[in-house]
Amino acid sequence: MSRTLKIVLGVIGGLLVLCLCALVVGGVFLGKTIASAVKSDPVAARAEAASIADFSMPAGYGSKGFSFSLSSYKIAAFTSEQGGMLMLMSLPAGTSQAENEQMVQQIGSSLGSSVGQGSAFTETGRREITVRGQPAEVVLSEGTSKNGERTREEFVTFVGKNGPAVLVLIAPVSQWDGAEVDRLVASIH
Repeated sequence: MSRTLKIVLGVIGGLLVLCLCALVVGGVFLGKTIASAVKSDPVAARAEAASIADFSMPAGYGSKGFSFSLSSYKIAAFTSEQGGMLMLMSLPAGTSQAENEQMVQQIGSSLGSSVGQGSAFTETGRREITVRGQPAEVVLSEGTSKNGERTREEFVTFVGKNGPAVLVLIAPVSQWDGAEVDRLVASIH
């Protein structure tokens, strides 16, 4: 083997080792960053929710929750014993209404899959309301869960404490209390 070939192979081998080290260090760092961003603690979830908007927690929610905070994305989620899920999210400031709607649709599809709900929801209503003194939009949809149960979801997009925010409520239709949902939405301040 010539001296030049040995040098080239040595350089390539060294670069491969450096790349491998960078991948390991990057993977460990990214893993730690994501792990520190997710907290499966209802107290931390309530604190995260309060950083997005203040509201009155509906009965049956709040004892089980998790939160996620990474950069300008914040999520606080709570589940109920009856199979419902309440989520409050902050979206990055400066995003357009169209971008927010697209994110909400993607989040809805992801939520439907991740919480065991059907992913084929059909919009059943849309209305404008006022939340925190600003115009807000409510989108109501229904679908069927993987176990065949009719499920309802309500997305409320509004201006939170630090920019665009979304309240999501998903529950079996049999457990849906429209008056309670209206009280929850009216309590956002």
